[in-house]
Amino acid sequence: MWVEVDTLVADGRTVIVEWHGRFTMGGTPIACKVMAAFEVDANGRIKQMRESFDMKSLTDQIEAAGFQVPG
Repeated sequence: MWVEVDTLVADGRTVIVEWHGRFTMGGTPIACKVMAAFEVDANGRIKQMRESFDMKSLTDQIEAAGFQVPG
């Protein structure tokens, strides 16, 4: 798997990162793009994280690679 950061912004204790990456399943490359928001505490530790991505695109690629996605 590889990941490349597209955007990284921070304001106070909120950090938002947008990245894209690729991994392989059964020799088939699967691409994804993700946005994540982090809330960081006073010690710099993540106290909450939320991610957003296109699940349909991801499951379509996994199924096209010959794997069954649980429904």
